[in-house]
Amino acid sequence: EFAAASRLLEEKVYTDEGRRLLAEIQRAHETLTGTQDRVIELWKTNPRPEILVRAMESAVSPREKLAQGLDAFVDREQRLLQQAQDESTAKASLAATVVTSLAAGAVLFAAFTAFFLSRALSRQIGSAVQHVQNSSAELQTTANQQATGAREAASAMNEVTTTMSDRAWMPN
Repeated sequence: EFAAASRLLEEKVYTDEGRRLLAEIQRAHETLTGTQDRVIELWKTNPRPEILVRAMESAVSPREKLAQGLDAFVDREQRLLQQAQDESTAKASLAATVVTSLAAGAVLFAAFTAFFLSRALSRQIGSAVQHVQNSSAELQTTANQQATGAREAASAMNEVTTTMSDRAWMPN
């Protein structure tokens, strides 16, 4: 299991420090395995308790070195994980800020565009309304003049008709 886990870690570790720590762990494991093999052989050949106890005590140092190496490797990987999390949080925060800024900019652009377009259209519409009012006033004046002219023509026709009627009754 250790060999399979070690090969998997060799594929995944990407820093020089991680590779160094992994190599130390592998050396400590080899040392511990060798020490354990010697204790087992000693036990098979010389089962005297005092000799076995001393041999087992000598196996404690490689075991502690392996545990220290594993702890250092795990600490290093956890620091790298925390750094990656911090960086991704910072990038996500920056992205959110950029998106918010772009949205605010788009809203401001739309507001200014709407303001200036409404002012320009208001001026044009006001100008068109003024032009229509002026044209209407001119048409009103012209209509009044034509009405006055028509009344004068009607009065003149009445006078002509009256004059003609008066002369028609008068002897020659």
